[in-house]
Amino acid sequence: MSVKTYKKGINKQLTKNLNLCEIHCHGNGCCNKTLFDTELAKKFQKMRDVLGKLNVESGYRCEVHNKAVGGANGSGHCKGMALDITHAQKSSKQLAILAELVGIKRIGIYDSKAKMVHIGTGTKCHWHNTGNYLPTSHSFLGGEWAKPKLSVSPKSNKKYIRCIQGYLFVRGYKGKNGKALTIDGSWGANTQFAVDKFRTDNGWKKAKYLKAKAIKTLCK
Repeated sequence: MSVKTYKKGINKQLTKNLNLCEIHCHGNGCCNKTLFDTELAKKFQKMRDVLGKLNVESGYRCEVHNKAVGGANGSGHCKGMALDITHAQKSSKQLAILAELVGIKRIGIYDSKAKMVHIGTGTKCHWHNTGNYLPTSHSFLGGEWAKPKLSVSPKSNKKYIRCIQGYLFVRGYKGKNGKALTIDGSWGANTQFAVDKFRTDNGWKKAKYLKAKAIKTLCK
């Protein structure tokens, strides 16, 4: 974690396609600087690598503006360590799962209708509906997961299958039943259907596995 200070209003690329202008405080005449964590910038970039256009609804907030909008005392926004994000085609659950997959530890879903998710750096903290804090063991993927390195198949450890299912779910792949993919670590007919669709979308033949190249493409 490394929070840097910038002059408010400057145009500066923080990562490949995250510009400082997106995270300046929205208050008028209340401050002249912007704080932002370089670690969060890198992880947010990973989310954009997967989903493309992610909207930053709120980035850095000075204490004055944070109070004006009803922000929490000690908010991560005031420390340059938080973002509120949305995506026009993705649910808050999809964004929360992707945030966890790229290594973000502080994740909150405001409510099921808002489609807005809070992400931040610092010690692990998950919440759903503002103020409803979840156990420290909580995972938005429903259990233990890990990114496979070489290959994954129906016989792989559930934690690797759950990771693959998570990325397929985030990208919008559905099961054979036409419903959103269930993330349960079990490689059944619905997971196979989603894997086959992902493979054919990328010019590969259907198969009961994903190897290194396919995993890298899915889990950018």
